[in-house]
Amino acid sequence: SAVRAVFRHRYPMATQDMVMSFLDQQVRSKLQVRPPEDGTAEAEAAEAEWAARWKTWMHPWRCGAPAASPTASCDGRPVRERLLLLSESPLVWAIPGFCSHEECARLIQLGARGLQPPPGWSPEWRGRQVAKTTVAGGASKEEEERLLATLRERVHSLLGSPGEGSLGLQLSFNAPEEEAGLTIGLHTDLNNGAESRWATVLLYLNTVPPHEGGATVFPAASAVTAAGTALEPPLKRPCSGAAEQSETAEGAAAEQSEAAEQSAAAEQSAAVVDASAARAAAEELSALGVTSTSDAVSFAVEEDGEVSVECLEGGGAAAVLTAAAQAAAASALTAAPRGSRQGVLSSHGPSGVGLCVHPSEGCAILFYSQSGGGGVDPLSWHGGAAAAGLGKWTVQCFATLPESVRGDEARTRAFLSAHRIGRDGYGDVT
Repeated sequence: SAVRAVFRHRYPMATQDMVMSFLDQQVRSKLQVRPPEDGTAEAEAAEAEWAARWKTWMHPWRCGAPAASPTASCDGRPVRERLLLLSESPLVWAIPGFCSHEECARLIQLGARGLQPPPGWSPEWRGRQVAKTTVAGGASKEEEERLLATLRERVHSLLGSPGEGSLGLQLSFNAPEEEAGLTIGLHTDLNNGAESRWATVLLYLNTVPPHEGGATVFPAASAVTAAGTALEPPLKRPCSGAAEQSETAEGAAAEQSEAAEQSAAAEQSAAVVDASAARAAAEELSALGVTSTSDAVSFAVEEDGEVSVECLEGGGAAAVLTAAAQAAAASALTAAPRGSRQGVLSSHGPSGVGLCVHPSEGCAILFYSQSGGGGVDPLSWHGGAAAAGLGKWTVQCFATLPESVRGDEARTRAFLSAHRIGRDGYGDVT
C-alpha cells in the first residue's frame, strides 16, 4: 500500500530522518496486526499459519527449556537487602535472584500451557512478527495459586506496602523475532487509563543473551555509576554457542560487517539525540498528557488501500525519544559483558544515552511511574527490544495507590515519599 504522511506539528530537535523512521515503525506495527475479513479462505489460511507458528514457539517451553546461563540463586535474604542501583534518574533498581530457577520454570509452564495465541496477526505483512499475550494472574491448580500468592507477597515486601493498594500480575510472552528494534513501543505505565499505578516490578523468567536483544530500554536515562554490570560495545557480535559461529571466513566477515553497521547506526542516532534532548522529549510528552508514543500518531487505511499517517502534537518528541531508544537497543546488541555482578547485566547507549537492562532468569527490576511529588515521572518512559532465540517470558507486577490516598495530593505525596526507595534508602549501592 502507498503511504501518505502528514506533519502538522514540528519539534525543533526532531530531524526528518527521525520522524520518518518513527512513522515507519508505527505503520509496520499497525499493518502486521491487520486481520483479514472473517469467513474467507484467506482468513482461514492466516489462522492456520498463526496457530502453527504459535505451536512452534511454545514447544520448547512446554518441554522445559533450560536456562541460557547460570543465574543468581534466591538466597533467602530479604529482597530489600539485594537491591542494586542501575539508574538514579529515573530510579531503576535490580533485584538478582528475586525468583528461583524452579519458580521461573513453573511460571513459564503455567503460561505455555494456558496462554492462547493473540488474535489479529496477518501473514500478509512480512516484516516483524510480534506476539504478546497476557493472563491476569489467576491459576486453576492449588499449587499454582500458592506460587502466585508467594510472588505477590514478595513484591509487596519489596515495595514495603503489604495490604496497601492492589497488585496486578501479568504473565507475558514475546515471540522470537529476526529483526532488531522495539517490540514494545515506548510508554509510561500510566497508559491505558491506569493513572493510579505508582510502581512496577518486572520479573524476567528466562535469560536472553545481550546479542539476542530483549532488553528493557529506558531512553531518557543517562549513564551513572551503577552497581550492575557495565557493557562495552565492540564491533564483533559475541556468539552463545558453536552452532552460531561462522563456518567460513566469509561468514565471519559478514557478521563483523553487520555488527559494525549496527554500531555505526546507533552512534549516528546518538550523535543527534544527546541526554538533554532525550529528557526534554520525555518531559514534553508527559506535559502533553501522552503516555504512549503510539498516541502521537493518527493512522488510517483508506478504501483504496492507501495508508494515511499523521504526526500529531507530541509526534516530534516521540520521534526523538524513539531514536534514543533504538540507538541504545542497537548498541546493546553488539555489547560484550566485562563481568557480571550477581547476574545483573545492563548497558547504556552511545554517549551514555539510554539504559538497557538485559533479561536474566530470576532477576527483577523495580521502577516508578510516579515521582516523589506525585504525577507521572517523565523519565520513566520505557519499552522492550525484540528478542531472538526462544523469545522472552516476563511477569509484570503493577502496584496501584491505595484508595485512601487517591485524589488527595498531600496523602499521595506522603505515601510515595514513604515507599519509594531512593539512593540513600535500602540496598547495596556503590
